[in-house]
Amino acid sequence: MERARGLVSEATIISRAHGIIAGLQLVDLVMHHIDPSVSIKPYLAGGDTAKPGDIPVQLHGPARSLITGERAVTEPFPCAQQTGGDAV
Repeated sequence: MERARGLVSEATIISRAHGIIAGLQLVDLVMHHIDPSVSIKPYLAGGDTAKPGDIPVQLHGPARSLITGERAVTEPFPCAQQTGGDAV
């Protein structure tokens, strides 16, 4: 488990259904509460229409922080898949 310290990763939230984007401020709030160093890059804005496969937001930061925030961020959004990332 010691290897995970300092590991930086990227996580992508992917829409798996048609819907209207909402709650991106919640993503920002939750992730920055967990770790202020996590950067958040929105590709869609609140009110935008999403279809399956769209990427509303991408996150970059310590892998441990992204994993910690994953469930809290995706649970309220049933149309979002759980995040997945590759270590950098």
